[in-house]
Amino acid sequence: ICIGDNYDISALVGIVGELGWEVHVGGQKRKMAKDIFRSAHAVYSLGEIRDIAIDTYSVVILMSHDYKTDFKLLKHFVTKDITYIGILGPRSRTDKMQVELDKEGMGVDLSRMDNIYAPIGLDIGAENPEEIALSIVSEVLAVIRDRKGGFLRLREGSIHDRN
Repeated sequence: ICIGDNYDISALVGIVGELGWEVHVGGQKRKMAKDIFRSAHAVYSLGEIRDIAIDTYSVVILMSHDYKTDFKLLKHFVTKDITYIGILGPRSRTDKMQVELDKEGMGVDLSRMDNIYAPIGLDIGAENPEEIALSIVSEVLAVIRDRKGGFLRLREGSIHDRN
């Protein structure tokens, strides 16, 4: 589930689509690029996002570039059993969200939640939307596969887990 309607959503939806993952996008439909409507499994308005079905495979990426939108939806999704919740932006933005969560008495400590990833993505030096999308999707895959996301040359033993 990707929340956002800016220029960088298209790159993320494109990579996710190449992987064959089902992607749902929520945001202001009038601001979304046409390719999002072609590539996403479903597109939702901001008011419809809470109706998206969540299961054990759900991943949420908050990248609306609007603090109030991301914070409001973080409050909704943080109460759900979700494997991965990523928040785009600097650490100070998430710290501000924590202060507001505390003020509202939600009893949520984002720093102690294993499913919160902020800043989002692997540290690969990403600069443009496509690189940032690759960084984010790589982190999500590492989390899903229970991997650290490091260099394979530093991995001891086989690069593939054998069960």
